[in-house]
Amino acid sequence: MYKKLRLLHLLAFAVMIAVALATPALVRAGGWVVITLDQLPADVIAGQPYSAGFMARQHGNTPFQVAEMRIEAKHSATGQTVSFLAKPDQTPGHYTAELLFPAPGQWEWGIQSGLHPPVQPMPSVVVGDAAVENLAANSAQAAASPPEDTGAFVVPNLAAVLLGALAVLALAAGLALILRGQSQKVARVAGGGLIVLCGVLVYALLSTVNAQATARVSAIGSAQQNQAVPVTASDVETGRQLFIAKGCVVCHTNSHALKNSGEYGVTVGPDLSNYDKPDGYLRTFLANPWNSNLDFPMPNLNLSEEEIEALVRFLNEGQAK
Repeated sequence: MYKKLRLLHLLAFAVMIAVALATPALVRAGGWVVITLDQLPADVIAGQPYSAGFMARQHGNTPFQVAEMRIEAKHSATGQTVSFLAKPDQTPGHYTAELLFPAPGQWEWGIQSGLHPPVQPMPSVVVGDAAVENLAANSAQAAASPPEDTGAFVVPNLAAVLLGALAVLALAAGLALILRGQSQKVARVAGGGLIVLCGVLVYALLSTVNAQATARVSAIGSAQQNQAVPVTASDVETGRQLFIAKGCVVCHTNSHALKNSGEYGVTVGPDLSNYDKPDGYLRTFLANPWNSNLDFPMPNLNLSEEEIEALVRFLNEGQAK
């Protein structure tokens, strides 16, 4: 009896070892999926739907199509959990979901594909409060509005009126002197002088009006320019979030991206925790990784220039953190 039990224990142990050894091979054979978020979540407001899209690739390259995927989210402070369903759209391997976070604050979330990893983590999303966001938006709109007419333009307007009145009086006086004193040389000279003065006043009037119009156009143009210039930041933190959102954590280990990096992926790519390559090489590679000679080619994620620059900053400058 004892020998039979011992034999069963040995067989069970052998099966466990076989499964452990076979799992990486099965994963490499196609039992894993890389999820790539379309873009980092921004302007997410509690109680308002936010549309999120992502691409799923089996084995990192082939579009992965299932009936639905599940998104799980948890509030960092309260522990409240919510889940959403992502449905495939017309593009093979692409899914969309309507996220509706019930409360403001920081939420941790991830996507379940049904294959490995069980849950692929996404970068934390900070959900704003609707009342606070509306107040901030109204304040920003008021600050960016073109300046209205104020007392700054009252003085030029008054000066223009006075100059116009003086010009009319000078013209009338000059004509009167010329008509009355046709035989008197002094009268004609005085009248001519008043007419010249009238011309000077008219010129001053036109200059004042032109200066007023120029100042107003300049002020409005400056306000519109300040409003139209977008503010973007491609820094190390943005690159770290992209490293997670674009699915890099599935194929690569990077201890600077996630504390428990390596638990979510299959590590078919090199460890990038201490990456050391020239910026130019990395930019070229990320723009078109298919040009590389890797045994396990990385898909082209169609990254924007801003996203590439942020990833370069994270990989080459974020390693000192």
